[in-house]
Amino acid sequence: MLASLLAPYITGRYDVTVIPISLPTPLVTILLPSIWSDGQPIFLNQTELEQAGLGQVPSAGEGRNWAIVQIGKQISTGVGFGPGRKTF
Repeated sequence: MLASLLAPYITGRYDVTVIPISLPTPLVTILLPSIWSDGQPIFLNQTELEQAGLGQVPSAGEGRNWAIVQIGKQISTGVGFGPGRKTF
């Protein structure tokens, strides 16, 4: 609902490619903000993925987790409300 309310105010062109890659779990953990790695499990297991409706996600492999790499560019993009700068 929030996205549909904001959509008319989002400007510019977004050219983005999103690629899932399988990386070793320790590397993925290091790349995450430290607040997420306080010793608690931070990754969903296959059962939890299925409960979340993501049962079609294949296994990343033993000792590995999925990470998403996003590359692209944004041209004259931003969210504009009223006067002022509408790009970032």
